[in-house]
Amino acid sequence: MRISKESEKHYNLSHSEEILGIRKKLEETFLSFYKKHGYSWVSPIPLIPGEIDPSVTFTGATVNGWKRYLTGENKLPNRGIYTAQPCLRTQNATSIYDFETTPKFGSYFSMAGVLSPAGRLPDIYHEALSLLTEELGVAKKDIVVHIASDHEEISTCAREGPYEIKIETDQIGYYKWNYGIEGVLGEGLTIALLNKRSQEFEEIGNIVLIKNSGKAIATEWGFGLETTTSRLLSLPHPVFASPVIRFIEKDVLSTPLGVRLGDSLVAISALLANGTDLNSSNQKVARVLEKYKRGIAYLAALEEIPGTTVVEIITKIVSSLSPEVRVSPETIEQLVRYFSNAGKRQNDFLNSVRGILTNPVYRTNPERAAKSLQRTAKNYGFHNLKVIRGIISFNARLFTKEDLNFLKCLQN
Repeated sequence: MRISKESEKHYNLSHSEEILGIRKKLEETFLSFYKKHGYSWVSPIPLIPGEIDPSVTFTGATVNGWKRYLTGENKLPNRGIYTAQPCLRTQNATSIYDFETTPKFGSYFSMAGVLSPAGRLPDIYHEALSLLTEELGVAKKDIVVHIASDHEEISTCAREGPYEIKIETDQIGYYKWNYGIEGVLGEGLTIALLNKRSQEFEEIGNIVLIKNSGKAIATEWGFGLETTTSRLLSLPHPVFASPVIRFIEKDVLSTPLGVRLGDSLVAISALLANGTDLNSSNQKVARVLEKYKRGIAYLAALEEIPGTTVVEIITKIVSSLSPEVRVSPETIEQLVRYFSNAGKRQNDFLNSVRGILTNPVYRTNPERAAKSLQRTAKNYGFHNLKVIRGIISFNARLFTKEDLNFLKCLQN
């Protein structure tokens, strides 16, 4: 699969099947490449790893299933192992209501990953660049490798290829990884590709030299399939390379709010496809589910998408991710009820906020007003004034200029 010609095409949501087809071909190319190079396939682990890796709630990288190779319990084959691992990283759930910015990465994605013996760092590096340039047809000028100058082994390795190198000296900590195992840390480099739409180099993945108490024990290389597809095709965000683009209105994903909605829909669908119960007894899982549910409810209400439509999109994404899984009628009913009530909850919230902003007592006591707003936000599941401002910005017609200026004053 060579992507060079494909990247010249201007993709949008009307090309959803083409985009998803290219994402699938990218995965197939990765799998065949490392099989051809003698690596051993290892099956992916569940999205909720449980006892496989109790240090995390969700599988966020291929290495979550490979801890035994890092502790020495399992021995790596001579070349190494590879897999394509479904992952969930929930950072976006904590900023769902930041409507002014778009997150760089998706919550749910599949990570193409390799783990190899420590001495093969140069081989891993050159194989990664070979995959990008020779198999995928990415021009060398469209690749940048970011390194930290104090990592001598990484720096030496990166400088061996005829590629543009960007040295990072002010974010050294960014190029260090923690694996949840005492004494085991990683230092590495980041590979970025040119997104021709934004004309910016955007990250796709990392190569990491893993060490135990300072001694190199393994080399890891991984990249997100949706992330890489979005960079290769110059898409605005990885969510454009996820199943949600098949089922959502084309104009919804055109704004930061819409991207966050799409990302959240994929995340909660992935959990349901994994067999996760909406009423999970795992409190950490339950809290994340609630964050995504609440976020989807308010975002969909702002976009004026009916609750029944939201649930229909979720069930279709679930079927797309796991054709053998069917969302139960009880779960569908629960979600429809939850999302359908979102409009009323939003109106109640806005009325409460308006009552505070227009109250003469609060106008003369901004500190008291700020505390009251924070209590109100918390009662509706929010936790700071920035969230209030985000929701109000989409309902500005309900507030006077004086109200909005007072709110801005409180935030400052």
